[in-house]
Amino acid sequence: MLREILAHISEGGTWSVAVLADELDTTPQLIEAALDELARRGYLKPVETACSGACTSCPLGGGCVHSPGERVWSMTEPSQG
Repeated sequence: MLREILAHISEGGTWSVAVLADELDTTPQLIEAALDELARRGYLKPVETACSGACTSCPLGGGCVHSPGERVWSMTEPSQG
């Protein structure tokens, strides 16, 4: 499942936990746990955001599905080596 989540995220855009859960036919709780594990392994990192609803000043503003209180993740840079 971790590879499938990374494949979806690497397609670009933004993905909510609910959409990922629906796409992968699982629960939001399992997706949250998988995202935490991917972050622990260094594949994802949390985006520090205090969403104010001012999407025009946000780098994700064009396609964000973020809701206040929901965590946002981004891919980390691939390691060189």
